[in-house]
Amino acid sequence: MDTITLIRSRLNALKGQWPDICAVTGLRYDWLTRFAQGRIKEPGHSKTETLLKELDRREDREEIKHAA
Repeated sequence: MDTITLIRSRLNALKGQWPDICAVTGLRYDWLTRFAQGRIKEPGHSKTETLLKELDRREDREEIKHAA
């Protein structure tokens, strides 16, 4: 699985959190939706890196929450 596909998969698992993800990252909701649907051929390194960092942060926060 390539990196973009992995990011899309992780993003789709958090679909209800997209508005908050956009607020935190500064990414536009329409871009996030099109990206998640695979409608952006070249999403750009900067945007995907920003999104990946936020997904990692959310995953880390969930792991801490479940460990407590």
